[in-house]
Amino acid sequence: MMYSIQKERAMTETREQYQVTVCTPQMVMTTQDYAERRRAFDEFVSSQMKQDIDYGTIPHTQKPTLYKPGAEKIARMYGVRPQFTVEWQEADPQTGYMTIKYRCQLVLVGTDHVMAEGLGLCSSFEKKYRWRKEWWNATGNPPDNEGWEKTKGSKFFRNIPNPDLVDTWNTVDKMSQKRSLVAASLCISGASERFTQDMEDFMEEDQSPPQRKATKKKANGAPPRPWEPDVLKDKMLSAAEAKAMTDRYGGDPSQDQIGLLAGKLEEIWAGDKGAKQNRYELLGWITGRRSTKELGLPWVATLLKWLLQDKDPVTGDYLFTEFAPQEARLVYKRAMLDQGQQEMPLDESSKTPKQHLDDAFGNVEGRDA
Repeated sequence: MMYSIQKERAMTETREQYQVTVCTPQMVMTTQDYAERRRAFDEFVSSQMKQDIDYGTIPHTQKPTLYKPGAEKIARMYGVRPQFTVEWQEADPQTGYMTIKYRCQLVLVGTDHVMAEGLGLCSSFEKKYRWRKEWWNATGNPPDNEGWEKTKGSKFFRNIPNPDLVDTWNTVDKMSQKRSLVAASLCISGASERFTQDMEDFMEEDQSPPQRKATKKKANGAPPRPWEPDVLKDKMLSAAEAKAMTDRYGGDPSQDQIGLLAGKLEEIWAGDKGAKQNRYELLGWITGRRSTKELGLPWVATLLKWLLQDKDPVTGDYLFTEFAPQEARLVYKRAMLDQGQQEMPLDESSKTPKQHLDDAFGNVEGRDA
């Protein structure tokens, strides 16, 4: 009898120890409070976020795409700071392959409380990094069995392996961080109903032929102005390479030339606090170097010739050429669509994720020209 009582008591204690409590999720705010928060966020988007800078509409998509500057604004609005952690990484220098995955946690400023998080992955084997476009420059049509394709402009091209794939690793790292930040910002704001992300990946430079406006071409067959970004980039590269082959452009640019180029580029976005950052993005997309101080004389001379004409006879200031400001804005918009695809400056290649974050949150003014 004593044994049965002790056994029953033990079984009762065991049942109490493993008792399961069923929890039912409860709403933490009223529908009125939720509606007010959504209204406040919509007001923030309409008053503080700029189209084609913080977000933009990709052709054939239903919702605007949230860009990195817009994700940063959302994070600041909610009083959180991004904290990046590498979740997984794999690389092979022999093949140029690299894949990296970041986790971005949005941490409440002044605390360790994680309010939202997002994941982002990027690989150098994505099409836009792994391949480069080769154009057919000979007369006649190329062979049929060598992979050549024809653009709408009747030019032939084919995709060839990128021989400098390792050089994209900094870019891949940067893109992975950006994707995780955008994902986290959409999470904390609940803005997925309004924005999407990474749709700019469909705008692959190496896969889409240059788009030209449906205007009448000049008699000599040259593309009409203003030039589309791809056309401008090709012309700039050809002009800079031609100058580099001559002794006249064998030296270094003067400080006056560097200062003039930097100042006039920023003047295109006069009154915009992001003018300097816009200049970095434009130069990086065209030349691969974000700072004017990293450019050689051939590039500086080419950019100045495209940008400026004679001085104003009254003020003495250099005047813009007719189409340069509009073309510059088109390039900046394209750079935002392709954001993260250009190689980062060499002096940033060894920065930690936190240092990249510091740059993204206001240290731009401290950078060199």
